Amino acid sequence: MITNNTTPSSQKENCIACNTSHLNDELACSFCGYPLKGTDQDQRSFLAIRANHILDLEEQEKKIKQGTYTLYGVAALVVIYGIVLYADTTDELEKASVLITNLVLSAIYVGLGLLSRKKPKAALIAGFSIFILTTLLNVLIEPMSLAKGIIVKIVIVVALIKGIRAVTEAQKIKEEHHLE
Repeated sequence: MITNNTTPSSQKENCIACNTSHLNDELACSFCGYPLKGTDQDQRSFLAIRANHILDLEEQEKKIKQGTYTLYGVAALVVIYGIVLYADTTDELEKASVLITNLVLSAIYVGLGLLSRKKPKAALIAGFSIFILTTLLNVLIEPMSLAKGIIVKIVIVVALIKGIRAVTEAQKIKEEHHLE
């Protein structure tokens, strides 16, 4: 005679909130904390709070995308600036070096924009650092370059900082509330 040692109370089910498998007799989901055996009010309250965290996460992800778009925007501005400098420079050797430098820098920003899909924090921090570094190097070469386009520079810095903060906040929300 074959006996079944599995009782109905120890069967596995999936959590309503996060779809994690758990034993039927557990009080709360071990992954997200959903009150499996809680009252209807407890369960509704948990799901409402979780929905708010998901909305917060979506808002942060929009800011991260704006940071990514900023990297692409900087790439475009660097190309345009390189072309303008190329047209304005008379020395042929300097013309080539200005254009090549700006094209390489633009390619770096495009690469960072692509990287930001998988590693947004690293890409945005690198983009911010490169932008600050190139701005400072330009100031060493030509001190008045800081004043040129200062509003655009401020907008770029603010957008990149917002993107970096958004990535940090999104990571925090995901970790604290077991969202993905």
